[in-house]
Amino acid sequence: MPNIAKKHNTDVQQRFLDDVCALLVPWGMPHMSARIYAYLLLSGEPQSLDEIAQGLDVSKSSASVAARVLEGHMVIRRQAQKGSKRFRYVVCDGSAGLMTAKSELLGEFGDLLVERAGAVAKGKAATRMRAIGRFHLAMREAMAKLVKELGAD
Repeated sequence: MPNIAKKHNTDVQQRFLDDVCALLVPWGMPHMSARIYAYLLLSGEPQSLDEIAQGLDVSKSSASVAARVLEGHMVIRRQAQKGSKRFRYVVCDGSAGLMTAKSELLGEFGDLLVERAGAVAKGKAATRMRAIGRFHLAMREAMAKLVKELGAD
């Protein structure tokens, strides 16, 4: 894969990195993790921390911390390097990791609103809370169904 650090990237690759960050950071993904995810999406082969750090012109320790975050979101995974204690990182084939986690949060929020609306609010406020809660629960169910149908997990 070509080095996509700012000094060596194509404009299209840099724009892709920036766009991925712009979309994932508001979802709570740290900026560096979003950059590494975008970098790995562009990579044809698994990348070592050294390659990631060099390609993005960041420190290896920053790349390591960000990679752990991505592993926690289940969007990348480690591959052992033969004859070494080091790992290479690759984007997971299944694309449901991050969405499944967000889906569960939607469901938990939906449960909270539906279950407690009557106890904490009255009238229109309680009705609104229940409606929002039902919407979140329906979204969780739709996302789970889609993940299952597409085999994205």
